[in-house]
Amino acid sequence: MNKQVEEEAPESIRIEPEPEATYEYRFLKLTNGDDILCQVPAIQVMQEMLLVRYPLKVSTMFDPSSEEAIYLFTPWVPFTSQELITINKLTIVTYTTVRDMVKNIYEQKIESMKKQSLQAVSLPNHPSPVDPVIDPDVDEDAVPGPVKKPWLN
Repeated sequence: MNKQVEEEAPESIRIEPEPEATYEYRFLKLTNGDDILCQVPAIQVMQEMLLVRYPLKVSTMFDPSSEEAIYLFTPWVPFTSQELITINKLTIVTYTTVRDMVKNIYEQKIESMKKQSLQAVSLPNHPSPVDPVIDPDVDEDAVPGPVKKPWLN
């Protein structure tokens, strides 16, 4: 799957995946507190930036009824068709491998997202300021409700 970065991106930051690149699964903790699950090329060519593929933000919720943690995986950079994203290495606090179980869950989520991206996506021209944001892969009961959109005020 070889996608080019949108045309408005300057030449200096255009990134395309290597067709035969080998990717490793990694968990990143960033200085802003974000937990990221992603694929990282085995060979990095940039010194100051880390190239990641299909980064997913990991959000943790606590289920009081079962007293267990629930992990939600959402696109780290929503509304982009880019497969590869760069992260400044100075913003990475933790960089680790992940267990096979986590790799499998990650792969399932990525495949689900790829299938969804093949479907036509239409964003309304004038959304309501309190439209709920619901991930179809998440149980609706786990979603806390409408999300306010202060940028529409």
